[in-house]
Amino acid sequence: MQIQEGNVSNFTEEQAYLADCLKYIQTLRERLNQRISHMNIGMKNLKQSAYDEHMEYKSGANAADNAVVQHELWQQHLYLTDLEKESRNLVRLSSEPYFAALQFRFENEEEIETYHLGICSLMDEDTYQQWIIDWRSPIASLYYEGQIGPCTYRAADNEVHGTLLQKQQILIRRGRLLAIYNRCDLMNDQLLEWVLSQPASRHLQQIVATIQVEQNELIRAAEQQNLFISGIAGSGKSSIALHRVSYLLYLHRDWNSDSFLFISPNEQFAEYISELLPNLNDENISTITMDNLYRSLFLHKKLPFANFNYLPVAVEVKSLCSTFAFAEALQDFVVDYAHHNFCPHALNLDDLNVETSLLQDLYSREFSCEAMFKRPQLIFDYLQDILPGKAFTYQADEIKQELQNMLGESDLRVILQKFYQSRAFNSWLSSLSATEQKLIINKCASVSGRLDEIDKMVLAYMVVYFYQDYDTTLIKHLLVDEAQDLPATAHIILQDLYKVDKTICADFNQAISWNVPQNFMKELKEFYEKQKKLLFRQINVAYRSTAEITEFCRHFIPQTEVKAVPRHGQEVVIKKIESTAADNYGRNFIKSEIEKLYQDFCQAGQSLMSVAVILPNVQLVDEFRAFVQQTDLKACLVDNSELETDVTGFAVEKLLSCADAAPAENEFKLYILTPLQAKGREFDTVLVYLADRKFFPPEQAQKELYVACSRALHNLRVYYLSDASLLPKCS
Repeated sequence: MQIQEGNVSNFTEEQAYLADCLKYIQTLRERLNQRISHMNIGMKNLKQSAYDEHMEYKSGANAADNAVVQHELWQQHLYLTDLEKESRNLVRLSSEPYFAALQFRFENEEEIETYHLGICSLMDEDTYQQWIIDWRSPIASLYYEGQIGPCTYRAADNEVHGTLLQKQQILIRRGRLLAIYNRCDLMNDQLLEWVLSQPASRHLQQIVATIQVEQNELIRAAEQQNLFISGIAGSGKSSIALHRVSYLLYLHRDWNSDSFLFISPNEQFAEYISELLPNLNDENISTITMDNLYRSLFLHKKLPFANFNYLPVAVEVKSLCSTFAFAEALQDFVVDYAHHNFCPHALNLDDLNVETSLLQDLYSREFSCEAMFKRPQLIFDYLQDILPGKAFTYQADEIKQELQNMLGESDLRVILQKFYQSRAFNSWLSSLSATEQKLIINKCASVSGRLDEIDKMVLAYMVVYFYQDYDTTLIKHLLVDEAQDLPATAHIILQDLYKVDKTICADFNQAISWNVPQNFMKELKEFYEKQKKLLFRQINVAYRSTAEITEFCRHFIPQTEVKAVPRHGQEVVIKKIESTAADNYGRNFIKSEIEKLYQDFCQAGQSLMSVAVILPNVQLVDEFRAFVQQTDLKACLVDNSELETDVTGFAVEKLLSCADAAPAENEFKLYILTPLQAKGREFDTVLVYLADRKFFPPEQAQKELYVACSRALHNLRVYYLSDASLLPKCS
């Protein structure tokens, strides 16, 4: 894309504005650094005084002096932390203070207002000059979706009318103005083409500048509803979700990063996600996988299940136990079990006499909506309030124990076995085919021995339902990514734990953890619609990959509408591997292909390049990794347990490359992964290795290859041994 400066006088005026803005930022930085320096000196002196006076050893009346000192130090620490965060923000603003500008004339006013948009606002508190407005502010929405001419935007539930005269994209690097685009004369696809051709880390920083209309609508969607985004690979689902986090933080100034929880498909993806929010000038939010969430539930109740080594189950078994039909059978069981798991008898202690019928009525009616394990204590509290008697003073513990004993079985592992023997479970089982029933019966027979991953999920649901004592009020918004991979029971657990607005992201074409039935998306939508109002959007634009790669990936999802951003690159390569008995699966050939990529990388003088070799399963990954460990490529290999997040693309604008910061030491990073391990990530070059029908499971082959191929940003190569029947015809 050719950079254009446009009107020279306009460019000169913008240069002058940028210079003044940077001068003000520098002034703020100097003032702030002085305050930070004074704060550090003051804290050091206070600590020294406390030490000299042995305040940490004082007790009695002098303990109050120590408490005052410690409180003062803590308050200063918090204040200093805020100042340091502000200092970091100013450093970032010094490099790229804003990325856009718009001109707007309010209705019934002659003066034209110019607003510069950045990741945060900046105003001179002495002169009230607004140097930068926050991209999340109401008027900033005009930049993303406003049309030149009369228009309106909403602010504080009111409509503001006026005329949008101009909106511009402004490119600034290291405090230097490079170019100004009239965004109205520039297609959004062209803007995206430029941004997506940059290194991935730069891409993350530029997302906010190129938000599309449909993305902006989702980011700023009204609250008090669930937001469900279904999109193809590379459509920006996760970016929309995290920009929405930033937008909600702007709306709710009393919220912070702890107000959000991100349910991540794996820990590596959680690291990738952590890179985005700092680029939006916000703190990282907490992330957790479902497995770790289950473990935290068990740890909270000090249950032994937290440290069990759960057996994996076959995909066929996992698929059967991940449906809403299975989840409904589990729900029916726990409701029925809680209702009947109480065997009351009359209480006769000293002056206390409570009939069986009253206890049964309290359990089954008065407290029927409460958690099963809470009800004995609630019954005790109720009796203590309505019945006089000394027994509640002198025999309180005995009464509580007696009520507790009236509960039936409370060992969750025994209850788990009862579930697999229950009427609800057998009713579900009878709906399956004979072959499917045999799989489930064999799975249930192992419960008396080792527990498996399905048992873990069921136990987690029982813990949530039978205890209901988890304080999740701190979380104000929940984000769920790769929702198509979560079993129905997992979605129910999340809903029971977090009764807040949710942003759900899914791509049912990437459902490779289990064989998702065709109606699962419909059932999932209906499930979230039952909780509260649901806003559902389908996104079929592939922003990540080149048009050639996107077109190639279309083969794997023929029933899905796919639109590609017109960013062109190398053709996809499909190549047969010439393998010999001595060269197992053509490993030396793949090694030579990687070495050629490394030579090209060195000759091009790039600073960073990522190459992913994606194989069908863990065994093949481990074998190829062991092979690479014995070669010179070992130094480039990235450990899967420490996947790095700064993957890079090819910069196409020399002007920008020269203006950016000095490149880091040359790094060529090699990843060896399965499709599941590569999910949610992106790499410069992807080598899909052993794409034969022999190696990919028949039921999931198309989806796994779609996931693998759609990881590529710029270069995709697919290799097979003898059977290319899974692949499209490609020259």
